[in-house]
Amino acid sequence: MSNLSRKEFNEDFKKVLNQAYSEFNEKWPVKKRAEELATEINSSKDLGEQLLAIYAQATAENTLYTEFLVKKMLEHYLKIDE
Repeated sequence: MSNLSRKEFNEDFKKVLNQAYSEFNEKWPVKKRAEELATEINSSKDLGEQLLAIYAQATAENTLYTEFLVKKMLEHYLKIDE
């Protein structure tokens, strides 16, 4: 990758970030993720279990998205193939 100015890098980064976000939502649509969360909550017996289910689902999604995003950025900026 050629050297980019700070402004060029920021513009490129935003573009790549938006592309990665779109790709993530194509692979794991919000509707599907919401349905998975609803299933977890509805299978819980009480409010405490529901809160734990929400926390677990949010943590899992955050980890999944973070790993996906880091991989995409590395592939883009370091030209790493899968």
